[in-house]
Amino acid sequence: MIGFLSYLSTVAYIPHWVIMFAFLWAVIKYRVSLISSVQGFIKSNNPAVNINLILILLIIFLSLLNRILHSNQMGGARSVLPFFVLTLATYFIAIKIKRFDLKILIYLICLEGLVVMAEYFIGVSTFFTNLPRFKGFGEGDFFYFRRPLGLSENSSHIATKAFIGILLIDYLKQRSRLFLILKLILFVTIFMTFNRTILMSLIVYLFISILLNQFQGRKKVYEFLVGAIIILAGLAVVGALSINYFDEIFAKLTRDKGELDLSGRESIWSYYVSFIESHLIFGNGSYKLWFGKYHAHNSYLQLLATNGIIISILYIVLILKNIRFSAFAVILAILIYSTAQYGIFWGISLIDLVMFTFLFNQHVVELEAKEKPDLIGA
Repeated sequence: MIGFLSYLSTVAYIPHWVIMFAFLWAVIKYRVSLISSVQGFIKSNNPAVNINLILILLIIFLSLLNRILHSNQMGGARSVLPFFVLTLATYFIAIKIKRFDLKILIYLICLEGLVVMAEYFIGVSTFFTNLPRFKGFGEGDFFYFRRPLGLSENSSHIATKAFIGILLIDYLKQRSRLFLILKLILFVTIFMTFNRTILMSLIVYLFISILLNQFQGRKKVYEFLVGAIIILAGLAVVGALSINYFDEIFAKLTRDKGELDLSGRESIWSYYVSFIESHLIFGNGSYKLWFGKYHAHNSYLQLLATNGIIISILYIVLILKNIRFSAFAVILAILIYSTAQYGIFWGISLIDLVMFTFLFNQHVVELEAKEKPDLIGA
């Protein structure tokens, strides 16, 4: 149910706050262990303390204090919600989520990937004809402008979900024939939605994954050499294709404009950098900063501009403290993706939930069921 509710919040016409039902479901389902953890913590003379929980509570406390001290910074209705409080809800879902829930999430994303393919070949951006981005594809439409939306409001959302699906399959170590097919569906979905940030993040992720796989475990010399040869051959092929088809590739990546096109991000980033320079310590008082109707399109600029450097450092420490070698590649992939998109640090969102699962829940990787870490216990 957690996987279904988390996915549901990303579908067009479904409000994002529906993901809170995933939190409520987790609280109800695991209420006994939650109450037991709290009681054990209170009664114990020497209670085990979860440093991650302490960091999250400290972030919430300082963010609330920052708001109180800078209440004059509050903007419109979008600034009212204390989004940072929802980080605690995301953490609780992440440490309680089951392997089964993540598989359900993968299946639903792949199902939407099939919808993307159907829309692409039929020649429409979406089957939801009332969506503002609904349009029919013309014969001469440039590839960038021929991107299906799946069941989402825009193509970036489904591209991000497909990217998350690939990361989850790898994180869960799913290597069956079924999941190879599902992974292929997700790769095709990313190609058809042609999100440049996702494509670049995916390429870097695949390269790093291959490298890490060569150094992980005890490999025989010949196995290492074979792997190294495959990597070098792959790089040679990619290099040759890039040289031979440079004009076509460059045209697609620049939307046929002949120069690097950041879709207006340069203006947005410039605004956020200027704001950070003049509000480095406290940011916008922990009120989410907007550039008109746009966010920063960069999680780190958004984090700094909203909260200032002190609170931002705590977020980064929370991430760096929990990176494990087994999850390094998938975590790094999301961190890279978040440099050109507002990926993580929403408070609660699908990508925040997946990121926290990678950081705090290594137990879902194991085939045998094991006890999850308590919310309060170490």
